[in-house]
Amino acid sequence: MGSIGRKVAVGVAVVTLATGTVVGVASGSAAHAATAACGSGCVEPYSQQFGSGSILSTAAGTVEPGLTVDLAAAGAYSAEDFIVHDFGPVSNFYQAGLVGPVVGQTWPADPTYEFEYAPNGIESGLCLGLATAAAAGEGVTLQACGVNANTVWIGLSADDIGGYQPLINATDTIADTPYVLTAARSARVRVGSDPLYLEVNQLSLVDGAFDPGQMWANETGVLGG
Repeated sequence: MGSIGRKVAVGVAVVTLATGTVVGVASGSAAHAATAACGSGCVEPYSQQFGSGSILSTAAGTVEPGLTVDLAAAGAYSAEDFIVHDFGPVSNFYQAGLVGPVVGQTWPADPTYEFEYAPNGIESGLCLGLATAAAAGEGVTLQACGVNANTVWIGLSADDIGGYQPLINATDTIADTPYVLTAARSARVRVGSDPLYLEVNQLSLVDGAFDPGQMWANETGVLGG
């Protein structure tokens, strides 16, 4: 567990001592992997717009901070191995002083996650995140896990539709139209992948429904196995 996890755990302990209420902080949900080596601890997020054939992937399949994360053709590729860490509700982060009042007071009961890159099941210490606080069109990259709210994502449970839901970046400062993970077409094309990339943009509607490029679910199973 990174420093964020430790700070959240400390915040929860303080709340427990003060109120007598026990609040759990879990780490690592049960899911599956892109590769057999990653096994049952991994997930493959995908957007409603582009479907489960295009899943979260590192652009180069290497391990380094700042590496672009985009969507690529699903398969048994280590570049598509991610582990999800569940840190409990937003209120844990708010009580620990890790997120601002807009996030902490608007979505206190919603779950928080980090998506850690783990090629072949080996945790890299790098998570899906932002280099700075959320802003329109900011690209999603690998950032050090557990350092700040930039790598924390909030599942907007109230807007879960058919198993898909928006993922708000925890640095968000706008309650009505928060900055969420967004999949979009890109002019950048790399060998072996769709021309798709990830950024954060404000939650929006398309034809009266949530933008399908901003609605997310997880693929399960060893892909291509």
